[in-house]
Amino acid sequence: MNTDYSRHPVDIFSEFVLYCIAKSQSLDVICRRWAIWPCSNPDTAFRGRVLPSWIGVPSFLQSELSSPAPCVSAFSLVGTPHQPVYTASQGFCANGKKESDILEVKGLLLGIIDECARVTEAIITSDSLEILGWTGSLSDGVPDKLWRSLVANRTTDGRKLPGWYRRACALALTKPTSDGDMDIQSLLTGIPQPSTLVEYLKRVEEVTLGRKVFQSMRHCSDPTHAHGSGSTETLQLLVGLGPREMMPGDMVCILFGCSVPVILRPSHQDGIGEKRHLVKLIGEAYLHDHMEGEALAGLGREEVERQSVTFMIY
Repeated sequence: MNTDYSRHPVDIFSEFVLYCIAKSQSLDVICRRWAIWPCSNPDTAFRGRVLPSWIGVPSFLQSELSSPAPCVSAFSLVGTPHQPVYTASQGFCANGKKESDILEVKGLLLGIIDECARVTEAIITSDSLEILGWTGSLSDGVPDKLWRSLVANRTTDGRKLPGWYRRACALALTKPTSDGDMDIQSLLTGIPQPSTLVEYLKRVEEVTLGRKVFQSMRHCSDPTHAHGSGSTETLQLLVGLGPREMMPGDMVCILFGCSVPVILRPSHQDGIGEKRHLVKLIGEAYLHDHMEGEALAGLGREEVERQSVTFMIY
């Protein structure tokens, strides 16, 4: 790949992203933060152009001295190149194409976020725990979507979770703050804790850093019925973790060729419910029970095509 570095950075970055998509048949590159933008804010124009949202740059926080300071990156859900951790769009390759600074891809719109709660300073707030199904009592056990979501259903090295993670989460839930929060740092730096609890909490801290907990409702068509007469639709509650910039009204989607779900924000000019959406990429997401191709399970190619949507990411 020969590159003329005298061109505008957007053109150079775009060329690299398209090369990665074509070479790997994967969209995971759009979820990675790798590019260096001359401005501290990627939404700030440089030489007359802004950076498209599908070109990732490291995030920044504003320090007390009002100078940009690097924000420690949250755990990457897409893993390393050629070694994806998940297979959310299992069996479907990337189909991205670019026109101007818009990347056009296809995928499934699973739902619209209706509630989210931020994790701050290693504190899993009580409203975050409630979204994930915590009722304040262990009488019914710990919901799968709670103990699994807080660690993105994987150990630090990408392995599937051992059963004792559930018990470690249950133990942490018995030690809430006065506000009902799970204060990870307090638990880790206070009285000595069992090694299993320490390992679980460190993984929770790694995964939730810089993210929010969210919920959405999904309209699911029953694949056992033919399209049209006799088809049925049910509602399914979706919960998971998304980027801290996420907000109610954003879309939860699976893009064909992307190993993880993503959060997209519709433009003010966009119309929800149409087959084409003009959107901004907010970031990758962990979606409980939808990381291994479950959204596509039982759907034939024709049904997938009927449900698929074109996303024009600017």
